[in-house]
Parts: sequence; structure tokens; C-alpha cells
Amino acid sequence: EMNDKLSQGCTKHLGQPIQEYCDDCKQLLCLQCLATTNHYEHQLSKYSDYLGKCTIEAKDCLRRVRNLAQRTQEARRTLMNYKKKYEECYRQSLVVLESFTIVSNGMKEWKEKTIDNLENRKELQWRQLEERISKSRKEGHLLQQKMVGIEFKLPQVLFFKQRKE
Repeated sequence: EMNDKLSQGCTKHLGQPIQEYCDDCKQLLCLQCLATTNHYEHQLSKYSDYLGKCTIEAKDCLRRVRNLAQRTQEARRTLMNYKKKYEECYRQSLVVLESFTIVSNGMKEWKEKTIDNLENRKELQWRQLEERISKSRKEGHLLQQKMVGIEFKLPQVLFFKQRKE
């Protein structure tokens, strides 16, 4: 598209071929432009030199664009690799979280069962202790009754013992 415009010649003076390029004004100039405008103190370049410079700049720009495209593709591949690694880590973290939840729930169940077992054992031990206390009271009461009987009989025994002596 640019070559078509350049090959058409001067846009101000139709049909006139481009001869120079004004570096100061950044304009393409034909011989009539040079004669009718004030460019005599400006830095001018031959049109062919200007085209050569533009070609070199365009090739350099194209090379940089290709380099950027290649680096962009490499960055994209790297990002995709990071994304895959992240997704794998995320999946693994979900598995760990699920395992942790299972262990945590198991520990809660174990705690509840242990508390229930301890409560049951405590109640059983209290009942056994109360039974022992009750039994001890009964035995104590029986002993007390026997003691009373012994105390009642003791004076008689002593009396008979003293008589025998």
C-alpha cells in the first residue's frame, strides 16, 4: 500500500516523481516541491537512500516483532506449564484437604466415643463404689451388731472366767 503511494509520485504535484526526503519536515519532495518551498536550509536525503533506510528499519522492526512473537510463545508455553503445575498442586491440595477432613472427623468421632466410654466407666465405677459403700455399711452394721452381742456377752464371759480362776 505504501509502495503504491510512493510510486504514484508527489501528492502536491501530480505526476512528478519523488526525488528527495526532508529529514526536518518528514516530507517526500519532488523537484517542484524543492523549487517552491523553503527546504534549502533543511537536511535532505536522496529518495533512494530514504527508501533504503526505511527498508532497513522495516526489516529491523519485523525482526523485533518476530522475536517478540517467539518470546510471547515461549512465555505462553511457560505459563501453560505453570498453569498445569498449579492445577496439579491444587488437585493435590484438595486430596490433602479431603484426607485432613476425614482424619479430623475420625478424631472427633474417636473423641466423642472416648468421652462416652469414660462417662460410662465413671458411672459404672460410681455404682460399684456405691455398692461397696453400701456393702461396707451393711457389714459395718453387722459387725456393730456382733460387737454389741460380744459386749453383752463379755461381762458374762469375764464373770465365768474369774470364777474359774
